[in-house]
Amino acid sequence: MEREPRPLREKIAENLGLTEEELGLLEDLRSIRIADGQDEPWAAANTGHPGTEHEIFETRRRYYAELSNACFNKLCIFPTEVLLELFYAMQDVSRETGYITSTPAEVTITHVCGYWRQLAISSPDLWNVFQYNALRSKRRPLDRLEVYLKRSKDQPFDLWLDLCDIDTVPGRSSTRDILQLLKPHSDRWRVFHVVSDENTLFGDFHEELENVSAPNLEILGLCPDASPHDQWGPLVLNVATWTPNVLLQSQALKYVRLDTGSFYDLRPPLTSVVELRIENRYYDGFRTAVLTTEFIDSLFRLPNLEVLSVFNMDLVLPDEALPVTRPRIEAKRLQHFRCTWDLTNNLGSYFLLHADAPCLESYTITDLYLGIENQHFPFSRSETDEDPFPSLQTVAFLGARVDAGSVDHLLGMMTTMKKVKHFVLSTAANSQPNERQFPLYLAAHGVEAGAWPGLEKLTFNADHPTLHDALEPLVKGFPKLNKLSVPQKTFDSVRPEVRERLPRAIELVALEDTDPLIPLYWYPCGEWLDSEFDPFLMKIEDVYEEVCGPLRSDIVPMV
Repeated sequence: MEREPRPLREKIAENLGLTEEELGLLEDLRSIRIADGQDEPWAAANTGHPGTEHEIFETRRRYYAELSNACFNKLCIFPTEVLLELFYAMQDVSRETGYITSTPAEVTITHVCGYWRQLAISSPDLWNVFQYNALRSKRRPLDRLEVYLKRSKDQPFDLWLDLCDIDTVPGRSSTRDILQLLKPHSDRWRVFHVVSDENTLFGDFHEELENVSAPNLEILGLCPDASPHDQWGPLVLNVATWTPNVLLQSQALKYVRLDTGSFYDLRPPLTSVVELRIENRYYDGFRTAVLTTEFIDSLFRLPNLEVLSVFNMDLVLPDEALPVTRPRIEAKRLQHFRCTWDLTNNLGSYFLLHADAPCLESYTITDLYLGIENQHFPFSRSETDEDPFPSLQTVAFLGARVDAGSVDHLLGMMTTMKKVKHFVLSTAANSQPNERQFPLYLAAHGVEAGAWPGLEKLTFNADHPTLHDALEPLVKGFPKLNKLSVPQKTFDSVRPEVRERLPRAIELVALEDTDPLIPLYWYPCGEWLDSEFDPFLMKIEDVYEEVCGPLRSDIVPMV
C-alpha cells in the first residue's frame, strides 16, 4: 500500500485541513483506484526526474484536494449557517444528561472531515463551555482547557468543574494551576461553578479570587465542602452576618450555590442574586455552619431573591424568635422556597410564622418531623393575620413523618397556607405504619377544619394502605379536587366499585404515568451542567424506589 513520506504527509494534511486519519483514508482509496487502473503510481526517483520538492508537494496537494472534495463533498453541501445549527444541536443533545461525554460533541465534529474541522475550530461559540469531572475524565483538565480558552476567543466562557478526589488521582492538575490559567480570562467568565470534597482542598482560593474582576459573571458555584480549618478538627461556625470576601466586583450574579465550606472562606456578594442554594452536601457533623435568625432574615430581604434552597443547615432560634408577635420579615420577590425541617432545624416553621412572601408560589419541605420533641414551636399564625402567602399554590412534604399526634400542628400549617391547589406528600423511607395513615388524617381533620378549600390536586408518593378508605372522604371534603396521583400498587388496590362512585371530574392516576413529582427543578436551563446530586430529589428517589421501583428519568430528572 502506497504511503507518502511522513514529512510530506504532515505538510499536505496541514495545508488541506485534514486530520492524519482522514489523509490515511484518502491514501487507502488511492491504492484501490490504482489497483482498479483508475490512477497511476507516482513516478519513482529512478524512473526520471519526479520534480522539485515543491513540485512534488503541489502535485500531491492538488490530487488529494480533488479526491477529498469528491469523497467528502456530500458532507459539505449544507450552507455554513445550517451546518453550525446542526453542530449546536449536537452539543445540546450531548449535554441533556448533565454530563458531557468523554469525547465532547465539538471534538467529534472536528474528526469528520477537513471542512467540518475548519468550520468548527473557527466558530468560538462551539468552544465556550468547558466541563471537567476529575473521576470521569482520563485526561488532565489543563490539556483541554487551554485549547477551549484559545478557540472561544472573546466569547463569554462557562466553566463547570467537579474536582472531587482530584488531589488523590496521580497526574491531575491542582486547583491552583487551573485557577492561574483561568484568571487572565476572568472578564469573560459567565459561569464559574466548582464543587469539591474533603479530599481536594481549595487551599487559598479565597485569596486568589478576592481581587479577580469578573464583571460578567452570572452563575457561581463555590462548594469546597472542606476548608483549611478542617485540619484542626471539627468546628462549628455561627453565621450571623455575611461579609463578602471574593469576587467583590461581580455585581451581575444571578445564581449562587454554596455549601458549609463556603461560609469559612468563600463569600461572594449576594445583593443581585435571584437564585440561591445553601446546602450541607455531606452531612457528617465534622464541619457545621449554624445559621442565626439574623442571617436568615438578611437572606429573605435580599432585594432580587426569587428562589431559595436551604438544606441540612442548623438554625439557632433564641427564645425571642419564638413569639408570633415578632416583627414580620418581608420577602418581597421570593417565589420558590425549599428547606429542611427536622429536630435540629425549625427554619420551615420560622418562615411560616414570621415571613410575608406575597409572590411565593411553591414551598417544599424535606424531613418534616412533627413529633412531640418538635412541638414546642408554634405552627400557625393568628387567624386575624392577613394572608402572608396569597400566591402560594403548591406545597410539597418530602421524607415527611406525620402521625396522629401531630395532626393539630399539621392543620395549623394548612390554615397558614390558605390557597394551596396542589399538595405533594412523600413520606420518609422506612417510616412507621402509623406515619402512613396521612390520607386518613387529612380526610378526617383537614376536611373538617375547612383547610385548603381550593385544593385541586393531591400527589401521594408513599405506600398508603388506607388510601382506599380515605378516598371518598377526600373527594367529598375537597370539592375542587380533580386529580389524585398514587403509586401503581395503591392505584390497583382501589376497588372498582369505589372508582365507579367517584365523580367523573376526578382523575385517578398512577404516579408512573404522571408529571414529575416536584413542580420546580433547580437548574435554570437545558445547558445546566452541575451534574452533582440534588439532595431534595434524592428524598423522592428513596421513597419512590421503595414503593414503585426504579425511577424513570422522565419522572424525576436528576440534576
